[in-house]
Amino acid sequence: MKDPWKGILIASLLIAFSHPVVGEVEKLTFGTDATWKVIDFENQGWTSEGYDDSWWESASVSSWSTGKLAVGSLIWYPGKWTEKTEYFRCSFEIPSGDIIYGILDAGVYYGNGAIELYLNDNPVGTVKSDVDAPTRLYITSNLVPGKNVIAAKVTVEDDRMSYRLWALDGLIRYNK
Repeated sequence: MKDPWKGILIASLLIAFSHPVVGEVEKLTFGTDATWKVIDFENQGWTSEGYDDSWWESASVSSWSTGKLAVGSLIWYPGKWTEKTEYFRCSFEIPSGDIIYGILDAGVYYGNGAIELYLNDNPVGTVKSDVDAPTRLYITSNLVPGKNVIAAKVTVEDDRMSYRLWALDGLIRYNK
């Protein structure tokens, strides 16, 4: 009698190589940086993909690090630290393909506040102040191939803090 394991191995290899190869998994990372736009008053439709933010200011970026995020830098409204609420937005592209998953890690690092996060005009969660660790949000169901817009309403209630610093990291995996 021949070795049965040899036959099983050959059959397994034939099955494995007869199926088409699934797309290559790609990783997209993004974070808060100077490409983010900011304004200090709310505008109708500001969380949507079709909104024109060309007249908004670029966010200021801190040279300080949160030490908690891999990509995102601390950002705030440029030269104006007295507003309690500021509105931020940024867009990014996901090449066409199947989206496997997406996550955001976000935090308010100075002052007592919260971040209301939106992705493609849909609320994805609220992050409260926590200098010890960013909050993780799962965003897979709100991602689309092509252009995506992430928007953040940042509210800091602590009047003693002159800086309203916050940061965000994103990671998306998709099949190419």
